[in-house]
Amino acid sequence: MMIENALTTILIVVGALIFAGIITVNLQISSAKQFHKEAVDRIETSNFSPVIIGSCVEEASTADYTLLVADKSVYDYKKSMKVTMYYDVKLPLLGIIKEGVLEDYAR
Repeated sequence: MMIENALTTILIVVGALIFAGIITVNLQISSAKQFHKEAVDRIETSNFSPVIIGSCVEEASTADYTLLVADKSVYDYKKSMKVTMYYDVKLPLLGIIKEGVLEDYAR
């Protein structure tokens, strides 16, 4: 009976740690997606202002993201920029770090 209680407690703790890790990873990914979307929106709204693009790149660096903005315009009258963001997803309990990539176009 005592062994069953100990095993049950251990399984509950392990399950709670796994769920906490899943929630942590999900929050990191969600935060990165939100930042990326806001950066693309700001670039579009500013009509591709170099000042705003520089500001977005700087803010990304502060948030431990890498934001790359490349001009992919085919025509001068129709701007298009590829906005790529690299971010790390960390699972501290297991020491796992994976790189995520988000890509979108500002038009």
